[in-house]
Amino acid sequence: MFFHAAQGAAPSYKGKSLAQALRDLASPQVQFLFSSELLPDELVVSEEPQAGRADALALARLLLAGHGLALEQVGRGLYAVIRAPRPATVAPAIALEELIITASRYRFEEAGASTAGVLRAEQLADQPGIGEDPLRAMARIPGVVLDGVSAMSHVRGGESSEVLMLLDGFALRRPFHMAGYQSPFSVVDAQLLRSADVYTGGFPARYGNRMSAVYDLHTRDTHSTPRNQIGIDFFNAGGYTAGNTKSGEYGWLAGGRVGTLGPLLRVFAPSVGDPRYADTLLQLHHMGDSGLAVSANLLWARDELTISDRRRGEHAIIEDRVRYAWLQARQNFGETWQAQVWLGQSVIGSLREGDVENPGIATGSVSDRRSATLWDLRSLLAWQPDDRRRLEFGGEYTHESAHYRYASSAAFTPAVQELFELPAERERQLRIAPRRDRGAAFVSWRWRLTPSLTGEAGARAQMLAQQGQHSRLYAEPRLGLRWEPLPGTQLHFNWGRYHQADEVQEIDVGDGLAGFPQTQRSEHFIVGWRQQLRQGLSLRLEGYSKQQAQPRLRFENLFNRRTILPEIAPDRIAIQPQFAELRGVELSMEQTSGNWQSWVTAQHSSAVDDSAEEHTVRSWDPGWGFSAGTHRRSGPWQFAATLNLHRGFPTTQLLDVEGRPHLDARNAQRLGWFVELNLRVDHERPLALGTLRFSAELQNALAQPNECCTDLVADGTGFRLRKLGGMPLLPSLGVRWSW
Repeated sequence: MFFHAAQGAAPSYKGKSLAQALRDLASPQVQFLFSSELLPDELVVSEEPQAGRADALALARLLLAGHGLALEQVGRGLYAVIRAPRPATVAPAIALEELIITASRYRFEEAGASTAGVLRAEQLADQPGIGEDPLRAMARIPGVVLDGVSAMSHVRGGESSEVLMLLDGFALRRPFHMAGYQSPFSVVDAQLLRSADVYTGGFPARYGNRMSAVYDLHTRDTHSTPRNQIGIDFFNAGGYTAGNTKSGEYGWLAGGRVGTLGPLLRVFAPSVGDPRYADTLLQLHHMGDSGLAVSANLLWARDELTISDRRRGEHAIIEDRVRYAWLQARQNFGETWQAQVWLGQSVIGSLREGDVENPGIATGSVSDRRSATLWDLRSLLAWQPDDRRRLEFGGEYTHESAHYRYASSAAFTPAVQELFELPAERERQLRIAPRRDRGAAFVSWRWRLTPSLTGEAGARAQMLAQQGQHSRLYAEPRLGLRWEPLPGTQLHFNWGRYHQADEVQEIDVGDGLAGFPQTQRSEHFIVGWRQQLRQGLSLRLEGYSKQQAQPRLRFENLFNRRTILPEIAPDRIAIQPQFAELRGVELSMEQTSGNWQSWVTAQHSSAVDDSAEEHTVRSWDPGWGFSAGTHRRSGPWQFAATLNLHRGFPTTQLLDVEGRPHLDARNAQRLGWFVELNLRVDHERPLALGTLRFSAELQNALAQPNECCTDLVADGTGFRLRKLGGMPLLPSLGVRWSW
């Protein structure tokens, strides 16, 4: 909420609440944005500031500094209260409009430390990981599972397609480089991000059409430093520039990267593949005197991958292109109303051409060309008369259209036909041009019932309109409560219903589908406890149950989930559960002390598909899992380490019955334990202009095989399964110049 007051504020501040002091200091030229959670009424000014003739802004900074708080400019004359920057801080300031009781929410904020260059490091980039990818950094969140190769995540047992990813409020439908094969990197550079809000369940009514999680990314503030950066490492080369006009009326952010992994592979591992990828983000901001803020945004990415697997006789050329362009406007009406509008277009195109000649198994080819265009209009209005009540409502409209041209053929050997009960040959040809319209309306009411009890009730209605079919309406009630019985203690509960209708670019034509699958439904029950202790230590315990009554038909490979052309492999199967139950318990501990931060999480999960024929654990469910990490700054040095440990993923075995191969029950066994240790060290050196930062990383520093899956091999007398490893020990060196 925005606060500004008339001139003539009381000159004495001692004994006043810090929130009231800021209200007194505010004016039409200088406004402060803060939350009652960050500045509770019991937080008072204990000593009269000795500021002389300091202006209101300087005096506000002085009052806040005594409580470990600071100001960050977020607009023309608008300053947000944040926690004073320190290395790798998690969960700092939450703006008043984000004072929520939603469970399963974790906030990564930019965290910095004062150095000679006054640089601010991004936690999403400082964590060890391939290519400093921000989506890989999500692996530290309880409930988020990555397989070590792909940047796509499974959240609390859900499919990877069940995650909604937003960039400054706009949906990114295909946010990965090389999405046609394993999706190893995101298309958003971590250096361009200010923060990421992560919801692993129970998210508010303003988020919809995905039913597992929300990754809400926010680009960096154009007022923050450094303003410019260029750099290179083993995965990317690129940089950015940001700034504002002297008047503050206009601001800009421009960044771009090109992949450097391809040239390295061509020199050191030419048989692996030849990836080429690039992305660009451009933003132009305008802040008017009337409080109207408008931004124009463009995100573009392109990939080309030539890849071969000589052992399987597979070869393919895969190309992907995405372009997101959108306008965003925000207007404040007085002190109590705010409106936001997004209007944008997503253009997605892809090509796959490949063939396979696997002796004793199969031969085949694939030709897959597709394109999709989606138009989005979204609005969000908020009314907050005071710090006890807040009303949000709005709507969304999406028009979807696509074109698919798909052809594939496969021929299987007699032994493979018998093992998998397949025909000798299989051919598919599809040409479709689906179109659909989707609309939604939502409302939520958040209120503080008592000083210690906050509630939120919301509802969302979604309608689908498709040519030749009756329109369908889906209702999604949602409810949350947060109780603070003691200082530093929080208990929360969330219940909600969520629907997911696959979008036009997600039709699984490779497996023979020519239309949209059924809309899925999931119901979330979440209870949790959080305790803030002394010396920067916090504990969090959360349990969840997700019940999916209408899981969609999906397709998986029993053995090799990393095959280049999965739809023509003989182990491809259709899975149509009638019900799915996803449960888990997560315990996490975090401590921040000076320049050192550490965290530990432990979790147990169960993700099971039920049908009349089988009761089967999902292929990506690890069961037990453990992770830990640490980050320390010492002068110009930074050290970081993360450890991920969980049970091996479920797999299917090949049995020998009376000298003949037979398939065991699906996912009845597990692969070996997954153990991944990642290390990173950074060194900063001040220059006459800016700072030079050197970094060195080791991904999978223990060189663990981390089996991902198995591969069917014909050995002349029958079949056997060969285990396939995950990411090898992978070093990286990098350098960045910031000024």
